[in-house]
Amino acid sequence: MLWAYYRRRAVAITAPRGGLQTYSVRPHGRRFVRCTRCGCVTSWEKERGADAWVALNARLLDHALVADVQVSVLDGDKTWRVIDRYRRPAIFISPSQR
Repeated sequence: MLWAYYRRRAVAITAPRGGLQTYSVRPHGRRFVRCTRCGCVTSWEKERGADAWVALNARLLDHALVADVQVSVLDGDKTWRVIDRYRRPAIFISPSQR
Protein backbone atom coordinates (compact mmCIF):
# COMPACT_ATOMS: atom_id res chain seq x y z
CA MET A 1 0.00 0.00 0.00
CA LEU A 2 0.95 3.61 -0.39
CA TRP A 3 0.38 5.49 2.87
CA ALA A 4 -0.09 9.25 3.22
CA TYR A 5 0.56 10.58 6.74
CA TYR A 6 -1.34 13.51 8.23
CA ARG A 7 -2.08 14.96 11.64
CA ARG A 8 -5.45 13.67 12.79
CA ARG A 9 -6.87 17.18 13.12
CA ALA A 10 -6.24 17.78 9.39
CA VAL A 11 -8.20 14.73 8.22
CA ALA A 12 -11.91 14.07 7.88
CA ILE A 13 -13.01 10.66 6.67
CA THR A 14 -16.62 10.61 5.52
CA ALA A 15 -18.71 7.49 5.04
CA PRO A 16 -22.33 6.48 5.42
CA ARG A 17 -23.47 5.29 8.85
CA GLY A 18 -22.05 1.80 9.38
CA GLY A 19 -19.78 2.18 6.33
CA LEU A 20 -16.53 1.81 8.27
CA GLN A 21 -15.36 -0.85 10.68
CA THR A 22 -12.36 -0.68 13.02
CA TYR A 23 -10.20 -3.47 14.31
CA SER A 24 -6.94 -3.98 16.18
CA VAL A 25 -4.66 -7.00 16.25
CA ARG A 26 -3.53 -6.23 19.82
CA PRO A 27 -5.02 -4.18 22.65
CA HIS A 28 -3.63 -0.63 22.48
CA GLY A 29 -2.06 -1.46 19.09
CA ARG A 30 -2.68 0.12 15.72
CA ARG A 31 -6.34 0.69 14.99
CA PHE A 32 -7.18 -0.16 11.38
CA VAL A 33 -10.26 1.17 9.60
CA ARG A 34 -11.79 -0.63 6.65
CA CYS A 35 -14.75 -0.16 4.34
CA THR A 36 -17.59 -2.55 5.19
CA ARG A 37 -18.72 -2.65 1.56
CA CYS A 38 -15.48 -3.51 -0.29
CA GLY A 39 -13.10 -4.41 2.56
CA CYS A 40 -10.36 -1.93 1.59
CA VAL A 41 -8.29 -0.63 4.49
CA THR A 42 -8.83 3.13 4.47
CA SER A 43 -6.51 4.17 7.31
CA TRP A 44 -4.74 3.27 10.52
CA GLU A 45 -3.67 5.14 13.62
CA LYS A 46 -1.67 4.15 16.67
CA GLU A 47 -2.53 6.98 19.04
CA ARG A 48 -5.69 8.99 19.54
CA GLY A 49 -6.10 12.76 19.69
CA ALA A 50 -5.82 15.77 17.39
CA ASP A 51 -1.99 15.79 17.40
CA ALA A 52 -1.66 12.08 16.65
CA TRP A 53 -0.66 10.92 13.16
CA VAL A 54 -3.04 9.00 10.91
CA ALA A 55 -2.01 7.00 7.85
CA LEU A 56 -4.41 7.14 4.89
CA ASN A 57 -4.44 4.64 2.05
CA ALA A 58 -3.32 7.06 -0.68
CA ARG A 59 -4.61 4.82 -3.46
CA LEU A 60 -8.15 5.63 -2.30
CA LEU A 61 -7.67 9.41 -2.40
CA ASP A 62 -9.03 11.54 -5.24
CA HIS A 63 -6.25 11.45 -7.84
CA ALA A 64 -6.95 14.96 -9.10
CA LEU A 65 -6.46 16.38 -5.60
CA VAL A 66 -3.19 14.59 -4.81
CA ALA A 67 -1.48 14.54 -8.22
CA ASP A 68 0.75 17.49 -7.31
CA VAL A 69 1.58 16.46 -3.74
CA GLN A 70 5.28 16.09 -2.98
CA VAL A 71 6.25 12.47 -2.35
CA SER A 72 9.19 11.70 -0.04
CA VAL A 73 10.84 8.30 -0.50
CA LEU A 74 12.31 7.03 2.77
CA ASP A 75 15.05 4.53 3.48
CA GLY A 76 12.79 2.36 5.61
CA ASP A 77 15.41 -0.33 6.14
CA LYS A 78 17.74 1.38 8.62
CA THR A 79 17.89 5.15 8.80
CA TRP A 80 14.42 6.35 7.71
CA ARG A 81 16.10 9.30 6.03
CA VAL A 82 14.67 10.84 2.86
CA ILE A 83 16.44 9.42 -0.19
CA ASP A 84 14.34 11.04 -2.92
CA ARG A 85 11.54 13.58 -3.44
CA TYR A 86 9.34 14.13 -6.46
CA ARG A 87 5.98 15.49 -7.57
CA ARG A 88 3.32 14.14 -9.89
CA PRO A 89 3.79 10.43 -9.29
CA ALA A 90 2.76 8.34 -12.28
CA ILE A 91 0.19 6.38 -10.26
CA PHE A 92 -1.92 9.55 -9.97
CA ILE A 93 -1.67 10.65 -13.61
CA SER A 94 -4.21 9.42 -16.14
CA PRO A 95 -2.55 7.38 -18.94
CA SER A 96 -4.18 9.72 -21.48
CA GLN A 97 -2.25 12.69 -19.96
CA ARG A 98 1.24 11.10 -19.92
